[in-house]
Amino acid sequence: MRIMDSPDITLAILIVERKVVAAAIINIEGGPPLIELADDIACGRRRPKGHLGAQRLALLSADPEVAKHVYWRINRIAVLPELQGHGIGSYVLKNVIQAASESQVDGVLTSYGQTSELNQFWQKNGFLIVDEGKKRNKASGETSALAVKTDSNYVKSVVERLIRDKHVEQSSTSFSDLPLDMKRGYRKKLTHFSLGYRSLDDVWPIINRIAVAIEKNSLQCASAKVEPRLNKQTTKGTKANPLINEHCLTELKKPTIDAERLAQHFGVAGIKGITQVMRTWILETLELF
Repeated sequence: MRIMDSPDITLAILIVERKVVAAAIINIEGGPPLIELADDIACGRRRPKGHLGAQRLALLSADPEVAKHVYWRINRIAVLPELQGHGIGSYVLKNVIQAASESQVDGVLTSYGQTSELNQFWQKNGFLIVDEGKKRNKASGETSALAVKTDSNYVKSVVERLIRDKHVEQSSTSFSDLPLDMKRGYRKKLTHFSLGYRSLDDVWPIINRIAVAIEKNSLQCASAKVEPRLNKQTTKGTKANPLINEHCLTELKKPTIDAERLAQHFGVAGIKGITQVMRTWILETLELF
């Protein structure tokens, strides 16, 4: 009843000899309903109900224009078990993509629990993974993925940028060596974080890159026998920036947050205390670059 009554849901059904053999549930997302909220969605300030894929894309890119485009998100797709493995799912998907194009939809999205089989299915059908969850679902043990297929030049450029950023975040590249547009995007996200809109998990890969850059700067200055610029930083009141301490930088370079060690270093309790310290000082740390 909910499916049939919802104006934001459409169905794709494959019927053979009066029998439903495959189906897909499609959520219509983005566009006019999100226009007035787009800025708040892109910075993480608002998370209105629904539009999960469109909101995630806007948040990942920190770009409000992304939320204003229209998407079809494939919520579920299924084929009768006895008919699986014969290309029927791909056939349904091909027709959904064609219908989306005819309806002038800007992109087709899907979010799913990752397995090697599902990754292969979506990638075989032209979808590109732009985001992978960091935490496993407690019930399934799987991490989530957000994948996109688009013919829109604008959305395509966003997808390419997100994939590039994902690869950089998995490398040891320092903040100083990032492309200029990537630096701008990271600065924007860190500003959102400092204002309390984004989580520490969300910006942790950026903090990794900053810590690497500070360490690289210190090593270069030591080699040249020059005083590192970070040692000349002004302080707020009588407090020095706790993020540029050598022991703290070691923790900030780790791929995952060691809450116990950081809490001990900052003299605070738990992840909330750590987040508050990071929000207070991260923009001053960023001014080093």
